[in-house]
Amino acid sequence: MPRSAKIASVILFGCVLVFSVIFLNGRDDSSRLQSTDDAYVRVDFTKVSPRINGQISKLLAEENQAVKTGDLLATIDEREFVLHVANAEAILASARSTQESLAKQIEQQSDLIAQARAVIDADKATLELKRQEYARYRNLASDGSGSQQALQQATAAYRIAHASLDRDTAKHRSEIRRLEILQVELQKAAALAEQAAAVRDRAKLDLSYCRIHSPIDGVISQKGVRLGAYVRTGEALLAVVPLRDIYIDAYFRETQLANIKPGQPVSIRVDAFPGKTFAGKVASLGFASNASFSPIAPHNTSSNFTKIVQRLPVRIAISDENKAVLKVGMSVVPTIDTGTR
Repeated sequence: MPRSAKIASVILFGCVLVFSVIFLNGRDDSSRLQSTDDAYVRVDFTKVSPRINGQISKLLAEENQAVKTGDLLATIDEREFVLHVANAEAILASARSTQESLAKQIEQQSDLIAQARAVIDADKATLELKRQEYARYRNLASDGSGSQQALQQATAAYRIAHASLDRDTAKHRSEIRRLEILQVELQKAAALAEQAAAVRDRAKLDLSYCRIHSPIDGVISQKGVRLGAYVRTGEALLAVVPLRDIYIDAYFRETQLANIKPGQPVSIRVDAFPGKTFAGKVASLGFASNASFSPIAPHNTSSNFTKIVQRLPVRIAISDENKAVLKVGMSVVPTIDTGTR
């Protein structure tokens, strides 16, 4: 090999070595484009669970079926709950009847009190008359103009009138107390009627839970219920996956994050669609690595320590109009244009 060629080879090798050292030791965030292959398509799906116990009587949901909000997915045998509603309605009707009866008794009792008041007024007038007669016959008897018998009769009549007033006054007080008792009983009946109405409403609510509807738009997935199965409250029957709300969770090394900010454009390559890219943008940056939430702390308390570069999540919103072809769980390679060199 000529000497000049050897020198050129040495120089070329030296340049490659220098650039390799610079590249390998340079900061990850020095590049304008930041990418990672630790990224997946995600979605926040909704688990559908019954709110009552019962047997599935009708099942309309099928795996991978598209549904809209409010679509009927399944029904629970409602016969028992219909009986609960009928029983609650009967109890409520009885409570309201008692309430109406007491209200009429109170109205009648008010009339009785008024009647007793009128009797007292009559007794007072009679008593005043008998008092005057007693006084007149006593004066006549004292000067010998009247007989002792007439005085005795006047005295008896006055005492009878006084006793009648006392009797009718006591009866008036008794009628008032009876009214107070009826008013308390009416309040109790009203409370019982409200309680019965609440029980009726709860029975109707439980009856409505016999029909299980889709809470959101999406696609049925993880269907684990069969026709005739007995289901329990809170038991997951299926999931509704809102595919239009898919996003990407990408895990970048902490050394890549210095220039990544929300709103930056993202080019997304999907393993399932080679040669095709999807558009997106950075939605948010996570505030902790997944290891930070581990039940067992990753920190080494011994003297031996090996530094490990952590990865932090970056949420990427998919803005591409063709994102409907993406499926949850697909592996992707997002590349963020940080606009910084």
